[in-house]
Amino acid sequence: MARIPGLVLDSKLRTIFVPDSNETVRTYEESDPTARRRLVSRMEHWKRQKKTGRGGCGSVCLEQCIKGRRETDLRAVQKIETTRQFASIGYLQEEAVAKFSHSRYDRCFVKSFGWYEIPDALFIVMEHLELDDLWHYLRDRPPLPITEARESAHQILEGLLMMHENEFTHRDL
Repeated sequence: MARIPGLVLDSKLRTIFVPDSNETVRTYEESDPTARRRLVSRMEHWKRQKKTGRGGCGSVCLEQCIKGRRETDLRAVQKIETTRQFASIGYLQEEAVAKFSHSRYDRCFVKSFGWYEIPDALFIVMEHLELDDLWHYLRDRPPLPITEARESAHQILEGLLMMHENEFTHRDL
């Protein structure tokens, strides 16, 4: 079994699946100045709304918080089946996701909120982008004005440069 890097382990979310439903429950602790103790345990209930995409590494679903402090918030969750051939990469993808979720990379990467797993799948929790991914954005619109196309290309290349400088590659381009 692959050793889980510390950066990846630190971003693991305590999550359970609600039987016979499309819901998960996340438990976490946070500081609460109104409580008489340092950490307070909190729970969030998330419900899968719809599948929004599929890529070489799995599918992405939109989830909504239905109970908890983030009620009505949306998030994207990528499901990666670990029984497939690409599961042999260990935790490299999760390490890249955790690393590039740092604020210094905000301008180029989707923010990750962490990950959780079950025996046959890994789930990466990310911010939901209202305009969807670039492919869907471009597919449903007329061609971009040249300045917007240049800015998009620059952002993609800047993100790839950051990845390569940190010895990561992108498999889905």
